[in-house]
Amino acid sequence: MKCDTLAPLLEAAWKAEVDKCNANRMRKTRNSASTAYKANGEKTYFSEKSPIISGQSTRQEHEKSTKPNLFLALLRVFWWDWTEATFYRTIAEVLWLLEPIALRFIITIAEDKSSAPEWEGYFFCCMLFVNLCISSCFYHMSYHHIQAVGLKVKTALMCLIYKKALTMKRSGTQASTIGEIVNLMSVDCQRIQDSLTFSFYAFVTLFTFGIALAQLWTLMAEYSATLHSGHPS
Repeated sequence: MKCDTLAPLLEAAWKAEVDKCNANRMRKTRNSASTAYKANGEKTYFSEKSPIISGQSTRQEHEKSTKPNLFLALLRVFWWDWTEATFYRTIAEVLWLLEPIALRFIITIAEDKSSAPEWEGYFFCCMLFVNLCISSCFYHMSYHHIQAVGLKVKTALMCLIYKKALTMKRSGTQASTIGEIVNLMSVDCQRIQDSLTFSFYAFVTLFTFGIALAQLWTLMAEYSATLHSGHPS
């Protein structure tokens, strides 16, 4: 988790993203037969697709669409670590959802001891204990990995921002103050770290909701079948 190893990886991914955006910009510029001329001292771009009244809107949209994306650069470097943490958390969630099933069998055996042999009750109790232990291990592993990913991203971003601040030209230093640079290194990097720390919930929540809904559907189907058999029409 050192800057010497993380910063070059993110810098290489960012340069690749910038080169790809520059290539796309050049290709779009060659394909669109745009004409540039000066009107009132300002440079305006027009093409066959440009609106008649506002000619600069198409140019601004074109520049926004060809800007490099920091998220893609981060994803290219840290996707494996994030996937590993999400995988561990998914296993922990699945194991937690198995606990109600084991509890249901234990309650059924406790209510009607003649319906199942005695060893099944001990088996489900042991399975519940082992399931809790394994799920706790996977939960802590996922928490450790996702925190490590957030710290790696924050470290790499702070290193690149500091390196850029040291190598900026005089015009760049006049455009941005020291407070803005410090704000980027402290507040914005921390927000990116926090968003990555809880980002896997976007996938895990949907997966957990689907499994829980399937269990509830099965339970309600069994209950409805019991009511229907108990009250025949």
